[in-house]
Amino acid sequence: MAETENGETISIIGAKYFPFPTARPGQKQFMEDISSALREGKNLVAYAPTGIGKTVAALTTMVSWCKAKEKKLLFLTSKHSQHNIAVETLRMIKEKMEHLGVIDIIAKEKMCSIKRTNGMKLLCQADERYDNCPLKGSNNISLIEHFLSNILHVEELVKLAHEADICPYKAAVDAAVYADVIVCDYNYVFSEIAEVMIPRLGIEMEDIVLIIDEAHNLPERIRENQSMKLTPKMIKDASKQCKREDEQLSYYISDFGQVLSDIDEALPKKIDNEGTREITKMDIVTRLDYLFASTLSGDNRYTTGIFIKELAAISNKFELISKNNHIKPLLKFLEVWMTDEIDILRTHSKSAGSILEIFPMNTARFCHDIFKNVSLSVLMSGTLFPGKMYAEILGMDLLETVIKYYPSPFPTENRLIVGMDIVTTLYKKRNTHMFQAIANQIQEMSRYTTGNIAVFFPSYQLLSEISHHLERCYVTKPTLVEDRKMSKTEKRNIFDKLNELKENGGSIMLAVQGGSLSEGVDYRNNLLDGICIVGLPLSPPTTKIIGLIKYYKGKFGKSKGYYYTYIYPAINKVLQASGRAIRGYNDKAFIVLMDHRFGMKSYMKAFPPDFKYEMVDNVHNYIRKFLKGSHQNKQ
Repeated sequence: MAETENGETISIIGAKYFPFPTARPGQKQFMEDISSALREGKNLVAYAPTGIGKTVAALTTMVSWCKAKEKKLLFLTSKHSQHNIAVETLRMIKEKMEHLGVIDIIAKEKMCSIKRTNGMKLLCQADERYDNCPLKGSNNISLIEHFLSNILHVEELVKLAHEADICPYKAAVDAAVYADVIVCDYNYVFSEIAEVMIPRLGIEMEDIVLIIDEAHNLPERIRENQSMKLTPKMIKDASKQCKREDEQLSYYISDFGQVLSDIDEALPKKIDNEGTREITKMDIVTRLDYLFASTLSGDNRYTTGIFIKELAAISNKFELISKNNHIKPLLKFLEVWMTDEIDILRTHSKSAGSILEIFPMNTARFCHDIFKNVSLSVLMSGTLFPGKMYAEILGMDLLETVIKYYPSPFPTENRLIVGMDIVTTLYKKRNTHMFQAIANQIQEMSRYTTGNIAVFFPSYQLLSEISHHLERCYVTKPTLVEDRKMSKTEKRNIFDKLNELKENGGSIMLAVQGGSLSEGVDYRNNLLDGICIVGLPLSPPTTKIIGLIKYYKGKFGKSKGYYYTYIYPAINKVLQASGRAIRGYNDKAFIVLMDHRFGMKSYMKAFPPDFKYEMVDNVHNYIRKFLKGSHQNKQ
């Protein structure tokens, strides 16, 4: 039922808690759609571009509903910067709401100030077990009360806990039991951490409501979390530890290591450019069984199945007597390897030693039950397009999910998007002449642009190649180049340099699509006058990508499988990079798509409706005219 305020029926739940005088048109529609989804008990998947004000819209509506229904709201995000935005937004909402308890929490190891040389997680568990942790104060009741009375950033929470000699993570979790809202990482719901965290909160899954921010990152995060690797070192460590309790089993573990080291010669299968190839479950099991068979015969024949059972028994023993259990990772890997599931890809890689990996292709397997069991969810992002794709690959029930698209709230005349078809990064056309042609086009744009230009490439290799050719163009603007090995501080320095050079002739920033400078930085106040997207960031045909395409084609059909695996992820990176330019209502910038493939129908139809562009012959004339009009409007 709709709430009432001053006797009038309103469609937005919690409208009275909205912290601003008025809502923007797209923002108001988003809040109405969330309210409808809440009343109908449905999930909402929202493509909400920059400027909609999605964080405050989602939190205002859902905090009010969760408090009324006695549900716990979890705001999930993959970036620390989004933690800050969520906490600041909740502080504003609290000014209009009598009681609102919020806990901001990050990874346990990142909340601890005690320096650990290695294995922080294991050492911390051991400290707790043996009561050796310096931060073992137990009187944290007053601290919890303070956390719940004052909405704190996690850094503020950590500082207070350390001053009280209390573990910040433990204090935060204890306080989260009583909180209305928890701001945390995806892992607290979509990984094995949830198996511990949810019970500690004293709630069931149906008591939880989710806001998943930047939700386009969730499928890849799930694959990362659920992937498993087995290295020679893991086997060596397990064998060494096992030798103290069961020498024979230790030899069998070493035999497994020998199978792994010999796999190159035993399986001369085709490898990709990363040194990886697909193998089957039996490629390993058959060789293990053959090796074990040489030790015992008849009814006492030793098999891989018996080997795993004995590993389980010894692993349970080490759980009780040792700080570090090196048997358990080997056991967990083999248990998954031995399944007959068709939605996992098994690979062998020799690029960094002989490594086995289990790569999960079906993300829905790990989150379908979560979306089914929580009260409801709102997934939102400025690049969550197409929404149906994300709903399907995450295993959401389409009958219980509403998919919404919101156009950009910024004036269309403030953004010029044009495509250039005289250059390409298509692999078979990469050569010195093409690289120089791309560099010449960048140099020409920089010549008549007074501010900063950002140029985003599909890879660091291409960035390096074209950067070298750009030097030959005698570019007058300073060039800021992203490097793969740069720290966060060094990348922050690039951002600061852009601000410094903005009013002094500008600069050219060279970075990669899909990198932190193309996704995680807010270039506000029209810091960028233009953006060049050089080439399509299509995934190379690795073993994993080929396997995923094949799997998705079987699951969703030939066309969807290709788009879901190959085209849409590339377009998502283009959208992310393109979205760096216009961050506010009055910002103006041009975007140039530099590759003839952007003119192909298969790619053009993969963009959202509000990202309209055309391929033109005279790109520079379009840009000059656009910049001239922008300059006149500013005057």
